[in-house]
Amino acid sequence: MFTSLIAAIAFSTFQTPKTAISLSLMPSEPLSEETMLAAVRDEIKIGVEGTYASVKWSDLENEQAFNPKPFQDAVGISKLLGGDVVVCIKVIDTTNKTVPIAYMLRPFDDPEVTNHWEEVLQKVVPMLPKNTKAIAFGNEVDVYLNNHPTEVGPFLNLVKGARTFLRGAGLKIPIGVTTSFDGLQRHPELVKQIQSNFDITMMTYYPLSANFQVLPLGDVGRHFDSMLAVAGSKPLYLTEIGCPASEGTKSCEDMQAEFVTKVFDELKAKGSKIPFANYFMQSDYPNNMLDMFEQYYQLKDDSFRSYLGSLGLRKSNGAPRKAYGEFKKQLRAWSGDESR
Repeated sequence: MFTSLIAAIAFSTFQTPKTAISLSLMPSEPLSEETMLAAVRDEIKIGVEGTYASVKWSDLENEQAFNPKPFQDAVGISKLLGGDVVVCIKVIDTTNKTVPIAYMLRPFDDPEVTNHWEEVLQKVVPMLPKNTKAIAFGNEVDVYLNNHPTEVGPFLNLVKGARTFLRGAGLKIPIGVTTSFDGLQRHPELVKQIQSNFDITMMTYYPLSANFQVLPLGDVGRHFDSMLAVAGSKPLYLTEIGCPASEGTKSCEDMQAEFVTKVFDELKAKGSKIPFANYFMQSDYPNNMLDMFEQYYQLKDDSFRSYLGSLGLRKSNGAPRKAYGEFKKQLRAWSGDESR
């Protein structure tokens, strides 16, 4: 049964001639069903071409019983937006190990952990949208693994084992994990070690220094080159691309808009090697979510909050920044539909 279902998922070629552009969905305040629908309508209107859907493994468990709703909610938007879909089921999420609490103290490759992980994948994979182009089993995993070096091997064993399991069941969609551009600057050998194990290279890209200050935008091309160098002959999937607008990050609205332009310039020049690029994000996080993220990442820092709180193409109240207009203009040109 599982084999027949998994074989029905569309095969994604490892190269596409043009990058699918996604935009991380975030409604304006006050957060409600109405503002969520308005955010979806806005993405449809401006011509977004894909969806990045992510969920933590720990959210798929309810007292060790499988809970499909978080995954169904995460991929449900893709049915409205259409286009390519990239899915991330997070075993690691940046600074956090996001396995069910029952396995938190066990190694990633403990047999009980791996067996249960495969049981979860058996239930999740048949729910993938048919236009799923790639799957990641961790988000910015280099951050956690750099702080827990003894867990690198067990984590890679878990994910490579899952890849072998899914291949044996007939799934041909590329499988990987995401690392961060910041990690490529700070611990490049770890990033290269992680990425060498998978079908594709997946990264998040924010042009920031270690203290969350925006780097010179004249270096964006060099940044792309460094990520593509890690990918080598494999395609590069960019699951998050963003630049803050806050003065607290030595940025501003003009710089954020310039960053959008430079990203599209790079995608035009190198898009055949980058099948998918997800811009982060539609609107700023509201303050209560920033409070939550400070606790989640265990990082209370004014520059971090300024960065995380000004990534939106729109402010949290829905007011568009200059980058929003530039993103729309670039996307119109990208799709060839100047009427949008």
